Amino acid sequence: MKSNLSHELPIFSVPRLSSNKIVAHLEATLRAATLRLNETCNSFTNGAFCDDRPLYHLLMGNMFMLLLVLCVFGNCVNLIIYHSDQMRQFLAIKMLSAKVLLNTLLMVCFLPQALRICQIWSADSGAEAIYWQTWPYLMYLINVLGFCSMWLTVLITFEYYLHVAFPTHSKLWCNEANVSKCSSIILLVALSLHLIVPLNRIIDKLRCPGNRIFYQVIMRPGTLPDTFEKAYAWINLLIAIILPLAVLSFMSIFITWRLLFKYSAIE
Repeated sequence: MKSNLSHELPIFSVPRLSSNKIVAHLEATLRAATLRLNETCNSFTNGAFCDDRPLYHLLMGNMFMLLLVLCVFGNCVNLIIYHSDQMRQFLAIKMLSAKVLLNTLLMVCFLPQALRICQIWSADSGAEAIYWQTWPYLMYLINVLGFCSMWLTVLITFEYYLHVAFPTHSKLWCNEANVSKCSSIILLVALSLHLIVPLNRIIDKLRCPGNRIFYQVIMRPGTLPDTFEKAYAWINLLIAIILPLAVLSFMSIFITWRLLFKYSAIE
């Protein structure tokens, strides 16, 4: 029995390109890709980025190394003082100790970048490749530590605010259990919010003419990663910068007014 499928299926005509047109199209695509690569390589070579400027190298290189030494030394002294028998029992001192530790870890996380700027290793060495492979995770850790440090400052100021605004209830609210809950919430929000940093960043390795190797940070292609990146930028701006600064400003103004002006008026 003969099949009638050949009469039922539509017939599509596929345009055929000549071999010359295919070769010309491939050559044009290759020239465009080569041009983009040369432009990118030239931008790296000519120092078109802010981290290639001499002022950036001075501030984030040698100056940062000096600042790091002073910071670590000062924070170690603070931790020794905070853990003395006379001070370790206070809740505010415990939070200050945690904040000092976070700030120290945050400064240490910037150390690989400072070492790279100081040219401790060459640009074509294995250390450079390891630095860029770990860069997204290092930035994730820096963002998490910075977020926790900022909101821990808010938490410390909030304790002072409660002591001034509600002196009769402050001891009931300010206890280690509530502080632990707030700290856990801050840590979970920080870990979740900045998770897009390692997930949405790709380290692209460029091999330029002259056997030069450069690295660039790019976002994952696609509409969804771009949407997530924009949402992350706005949410991070709101809850990591604007909101804590606004809360800190309000509480600082209130504490200053309550301690200085109101008590002065009573006297």
